Amino acid sequence: MRTCLAMLTALAVGSVGTIEAGVIVDSGMKTDHYIGSNDHGYGDVIGGSQFQIHSSGVLLTNSSITFTINTNFVATPGQLGTRYGDLFFTFDGYTPHLNDDAGLTSPWYGHGDHAGNGTTWTHAIHLDSTASELLGDSGSVKLYSVESNGILLSDDFAGDFPNNAIYRNGQEVRVNTADNGNQILATSNGGWARDLNAKTLTISVDLDTSVFNLSNGQIAWHWSMACGNDTVEDFATFNPVFPPPPNTVPEPHSLAVFGFAALGLLGARYRNRRRSAVGQA
Repeated sequence: MRTCLAMLTALAVGSVGTIEAGVIVDSGMKTDHYIGSNDHGYGDVIGGSQFQIHSSGVLLTNSSITFTINTNFVATPGQLGTRYGDLFFTFDGYTPHLNDDAGLTSPWYGHGDHAGNGTTWTHAIHLDSTASELLGDSGSVKLYSVESNGILLSDDFAGDFPNNAIYRNGQEVRVNTADNGNQILATSNGGWARDLNAKTLTISVDLDTSVFNLSNGQIAWHWSMACGNDTVEDFATFNPVFPPPPNTVPEPHSLAVFGFAALGLLGARYRNRRRSAVGQA
């Protein structure tokens, strides 16, 4: 699995692209192969099949990001006191904790991965609804830039679960909206919706995606219900995008050319002064 991840990550180094109208990456629906830590011996899913996540995917364009989660959970949100989690993502690289994967049958991975190790999630789409509204069919969202200390874990919702409930500990599940380190990106809008027939939860934000650093050519994501009974992570690669920086700084060779030109001007001024001085002598 380590070799597979390394090979896929290497695909991020491709031709240089520019932000144009259209699709930057469409991953399609990718089968869930991620386990996550503290499974208490259950494996991929803790509890019944109502928590099963089958697949996930991302569609990234120059004006929107849309994540789709195929999960049985959309049929019974609120099951055993839990609810939808927020969608975490990053453009800084997917680095799951793989040290505890010995003995796993490929393609499963991430058996020891939790919020305290592995990938650092830089952004999150927060399902901006109350607990009761999250039982409905749709709602609004907010896009946050997040810090690691501003993420709520599955353990933070233990009071919502039945007594002695077994759940996957240590998983990132919701944004702490009261944490001052988390910042709302005010330019975003979008929403979330469930499709009972397709068993999908769609989470989307509309904004100019050039506000992100897309030069790594990779987007990774993480989603779970609040109890973490099933958790999905995955990533997709695309041609790196290098938009012009807002304040252009000359590159080293440009600085050198500028320096030589400046020296030439100074030399010309010095020669003119010498000629003037000789003429006046």
